[in-house]
Amino acid sequence: MLYNLHILATLFMWGFIFCIQLIHYPMLRFLKSETRPVFEKFHQRQISPLVILFMGLEAITGLWLCYIHDFDKIYVLGLILIALIWLSTLFLQVPMHRNIAQGIRIDTSTKKLISSNWIRTVIWTVRAFLVVFYFKPV
Repeated sequence: MLYNLHILATLFMWGFIFCIQLIHYPMLRFLKSETRPVFEKFHQRQISPLVILFMGLEAITGLWLCYIHDFDKIYVLGLILIALIWLSTLFLQVPMHRNIAQGIRIDTSTKKLISSNWIRTVIWTVRAFLVVFYFKPV
């Protein structure tokens, strides 16, 4: 069950981040600068509970799997990748979302959001591969 929850959370976030990266964030460029903050506030309000739930589930189950497998290097690598995703989210994407919502450097912040989000997209792709092919059910 633990493995199933972990793989569910990871694969959900992998698919989710690709949808965000390829469709949702680029769509921001089609909105006028003056309407983008309103859209951004809506985006944050609607998406945050879902992202918090699945990122939290992925982190908790990843830590638990790492513990159960005696901190085997593949599970430690999985945790390191989760930490990198969280760090990218907190220090790169969240500030850009905040800038857009507050109307600060809207066009520049949108470009930085789209380009920096590739970090999370790539890392979640690596995590999905790792979890599917290298993690073992408990």
